[in-house]
Amino acid sequence: KQQQPSTTTTTTKQQQMLQRQYQLEQLRRRRQAQEVEMRGSKAAAVVGQFSLATVGGPLMRFLEKRAPSSASEVRSAYVEAASRTFRSIFKAYADPLARAELPVANRFDLVAVDESAVRNVVTSKVSFAKRGDAFAMGDRNSVLIDCDAPVLDVADLFVIVEASSASLSPAVVLDPPTVTTSKKYPLEILFKSWLKRCRDLATCEAFVVYRLFDEGEAKSIFDACFQKLFQAFADLVDSKVRASHDVIGVMLVARLLRTAKERDASAVVVRDTASPQSPSKLLDFLKVIYDALETIVWPKLHHLIALNVDSAKKAATFNPDAAAHGGDAVVSNNFPLAPHHVSRRFAEIAAATVELFPPPPPQQPSEKKKENNTSSSSSRTTTTSLLEMPLEEEKKGPPLPCQSKAAAEREAADAAREKNEADLRAAVTGPLRDEVLGVLARLAAANFADRHKERVVFLANNYDQILASLRKVTTKHPMIAYFEALLARQRDAYVDATLDEGVGRLVAFVKTTEADAARLDKGRSLDLDSDLVESLVRDFATAWEPFLKKVNDDVLAHFANFYNGTEILKLTFTQLLLHYTRFQDIVRKAWRRPPPFAKDLVSTAAILVEIKKYTRTFS
Repeated sequence: KQQQPSTTTTTTKQQQMLQRQYQLEQLRRRRQAQEVEMRGSKAAAVVGQFSLATVGGPLMRFLEKRAPSSASEVRSAYVEAASRTFRSIFKAYADPLARAELPVANRFDLVAVDESAVRNVVTSKVSFAKRGDAFAMGDRNSVLIDCDAPVLDVADLFVIVEASSASLSPAVVLDPPTVTTSKKYPLEILFKSWLKRCRDLATCEAFVVYRLFDEGEAKSIFDACFQKLFQAFADLVDSKVRASHDVIGVMLVARLLRTAKERDASAVVVRDTASPQSPSKLLDFLKVIYDALETIVWPKLHHLIALNVDSAKKAATFNPDAAAHGGDAVVSNNFPLAPHHVSRRFAEIAAATVELFPPPPPQQPSEKKKENNTSSSSSRTTTTSLLEMPLEEEKKGPPLPCQSKAAAEREAADAAREKNEADLRAAVTGPLRDEVLGVLARLAAANFADRHKERVVFLANNYDQILASLRKVTTKHPMIAYFEALLARQRDAYVDATLDEGVGRLVAFVKTTEADAARLDKGRSLDLDSDLVESLVRDFATAWEPFLKKVNDDVLAHFANFYNGTEILKLTFTQLLLHYTRFQDIVRKAWRRPPPFAKDLVSTAAILVEIKKYTRTFS
């Protein structure tokens, strides 16, 4: 009787614990159901496909032998259902993203655009700083960071089927993005998301079809299943790319497409994991959509580059009087010496081209032979995925006709892609570069007609801007060497103009006297005007310190890049010191005894001490 209350209490606690466990189990199941529903019908399709491939393969073999008509009906029903299902899955994912595109550029976002087209109606001001996103790469290339990640790994499907209590892994089925009115995505992110979803669905289906149906008809069945999805994907990309003026975005799309093809060219689909004797390239299954996308993306990219070339060509032919004859003048009053938006935009396009589509490194004949000998072994990877499992050594013998045809098609596609990339590089480093240089030359000549030094500063700042953008992505490129030569020429011109302003009489005297001395016979001495030499000595003694300060102030005011300014400052001071040293040598050779004005000569040590002050301050 005394133990009865404790027993009752224990029973009540057990019931409460069981009830709590039941509630937790119900809550876990509801959360799992919500997760599956949130991830869309793709998860259910994946589970169903894998189950069908596991148990349906032997059944299809039986039907093909015993009841060919029934096998044909099953095949037709599968193709019709799969085609409709995959298209619906893709459309449910892609359409919300399509409505969330971020408008990065418009038709006025060209290398050389007339300022009247982008002038504010109310304030009549032009602000190109706010319109630089269309050409600036920035962190947009981060979309390429994980583009080499594996596609849907079929090995993970075992986890979905066997571990029923486990939740779906985010690495297997990607969550559809939450599309809201406040969240927008640029073109390259949309394309990457669509391509990822399409490749995941196609990868799983390629594995299923390859194991479910006969090997000879697997490719045709796959094409029939994905014909509607591929068409929807191509139409969606075509509508977005056709209406886009974002040249950087289209470049990133082309680069994403190239990376996806390179990965799928090395992935293989095997019919049986126990005896992988007949592998098939994953790229063969996706070749249809890749070819369709390339015919959309590359012509649009070439068209955008041609539009930029045309805009620069028209601007380069305009002159200050063009507006009076119906043209668009590119000349404005109070023209700044800072880099122009034409050079900024060209620099971004050139840097993006160099970064995304670098020229292939030259190969020696021995390296090409070695690459051909090792191409078959390099394509075999060592991962646990059914798409990338190591293959056994192939039997020697001539390749099958279908294999030879597929390899020829892949080589033709690679050659076409390489030609498109080469044409893009040629257009950017050729016509576009030349037309941009023409625009800069026209702007400099029109706005600084009577100011040679400011014209030199303007061109040097623009060349330095282009070099700075190129050096962010590479250190060795023919275009870098080309603009380095142009910049060096402008630096020398600036040094000459600066010395001519401050010590022009002394520099001219040194050059003339040295030329006369070179024409004299050996043993004869120079006959110099002592009054002229004395005036030069006294003028330099009184003006050299203010001149150094003026040079430093001008460089600080004229050049936006401190590194470029430092180099120009060092060049100017070096040339000044060299000319004055040569002047002192001429004085010593002309007078055996020091003349009366020799006491006014400034020592080179004093000049060096003052120069170090300015170079240290500028750095």
